[in-house]
Amino acid sequence: RNKGLKFEPCSRHEYSNSNYLLLGVILENVTDKAYGVLLRELTVNKLGLEDTYYLNYFKNILIANGYDETLLHLGRRNLAGFRWSLETGAFSAGGILSTSEDVASFVHSLFLERILDSSTLAQMKAFIKAPDEDVPLQKGYGLGIRNLIVGGENLIGHTGTIPGYSGIAMHNDEKHYTIVILSNLSVIEQTQLFEEVQHIVIDRLQMQKQQNIHPHQHKMINKNVYSHLYNSGHAVRYCSTKPFRASNSRISLYDILPKPKEVNLYV
Repeated sequence: RNKGLKFEPCSRHEYSNSNYLLLGVILENVTDKAYGVLLRELTVNKLGLEDTYYLNYFKNILIANGYDETLLHLGRRNLAGFRWSLETGAFSAGGILSTSEDVASFVHSLFLERILDSSTLAQMKAFIKAPDEDVPLQKGYGLGIRNLIVGGENLIGHTGTIPGYSGIAMHNDEKHYTIVILSNLSVIEQTQLFEEVQHIVIDRLQMQKQQNIHPHQHKMINKNVYSHLYNSGHAVRYCSTKPFRASNSRISLYDILPKPKEVNLYV
């Protein structure tokens, strides 16, 4: 409080969860609505996404238990008993409950200008150089979005880590695909997994384009993604995709977990 700026805006990047918490508080004060209500208005009313919540989910909803092996330094721990504390503490910086399909739909809609207009989106995508030791593949940072180069592809979106959960959601503006991977383990090889999935997706999209494969014949992508990740030492309990089209595609993998497979999943 009452301290000067650490640096001039747009001159460099320093990630801060506190800023996202403040944005949540500002939203509530300006609209006189709870953050969870605002979230449902956007996801359900505007985008038709039924499985995204902040605290106001049904009590009988099945939720993947969060596990930690790294952040808390307590060995492998089931964090289900801490879920409410983690959600309320994270608030607008990471307390949202969702599925990979909803996240993929949201990210895809965002970058196709279905949520924000082109001028606002352009401001978000005005990246500054922002190397990050925690995300070595990051080349820049905009307004709430990362710019990564993964497998030679220029991507925009974000990664996320919270005790018990982690994920990566990235969009390719040039090739028009969105890939989302969510995990109920605090730390996973986010960009490595993403690159493995992306490689399969790009190969299949190219094959689809060359052979004029009908978009509804997309189940082969499910099969290839599942087989590849499972053989690489990961358990994929639920894999969901929307029909693939070379100009408008997305894939979402729900809960990619390290073996063994003892984790309860929301399917």
